[in-house]
Amino acid sequence: MSSEQKYPGYEALSLYLEKQNHKKSFWGFLQQHRNALVDAVVATTPAASCWRDLDKSWCDHFLAEAEELLNPSDFNNLEKQVNLERTRRNDKLEKYWSDMIYECELRREISELEKGKERLLKNLREIKEKYK
Repeated sequence: MSSEQKYPGYEALSLYLEKQNHKKSFWGFLQQHRNALVDAVVATTPAASCWRDLDKSWCDHFLAEAEELLNPSDFNNLEKQVNLERTRRNDKLEKYWSDMIYECELRREISELEKGKERLLKNLREIKEKYK
């Protein structure tokens, strides 16, 4: 993580808010930066996460960054929009975050399997060297 990146995923969030002139939305951010969010969640979130906790955490990040970048009037409008959007899209948000949690679990499992594979290969090389 770079010194400018406050938390994993910060850079993607900051860039989204800076580049989306009048079309900022929490849902839009989630859709456009899913891969960055998966990486951030894998890096920072325990395996047994609740989708509501992830949603709240990322919504808080989104609004905090927006508050820094926008004038008060634009921020208030965006905050209202985000709250309305989260209410209207509750089912989609639940699916989005639940799918992300599942993907993160798979990535963690793959990572552990790859580490196990590397340990086995190392052991095999050592055995091979021993019996040369």
